[in-house]
Amino acid sequence: MAKLVDLAKFQGANPTEIESWRFRYALGLDVKHNVLTYLRQDTESLSYNLNLSEFKAVKLIKKYQEVNGKPQTQKLPEYVALELIPVASGAQVISLEIYDGELYSDLMGETVIAEKWVGILNKQLN
Repeated sequence: MAKLVDLAKFQGANPTEIESWRFRYALGLDVKHNVLTYLRQDTESLSYNLNLSEFKAVKLIKKYQEVNGKPQTQKLPEYVALELIPVASGAQVISLEIYDGELYSDLMGETVIAEKWVGILNKQLN
């Protein structure tokens, strides 16, 4: 969490809503400055300080294992992410990984975390 707060300060932000999980991921939102900070730490760390005024929506992405080309939606997802859709038509969509089934054998509340943050962020955007 300390790394997340330090990262946010580079953008002049101070997250008031913070969540971390698996000692690997963290999200922080500064409502006042409209900045979302994301941190994923592993062999290749990834971080974002995103000005939410540049985005119009957040979607929940769940990818399931495919068998014979068809997704098996009754099973646990293999990948969960938040997808931030930019306002500018030519801007890049940002995907924030919440869970990757290649790294973990089971979910530990990541779908709940993802759904919670989709709600928080879409409320912040509107």
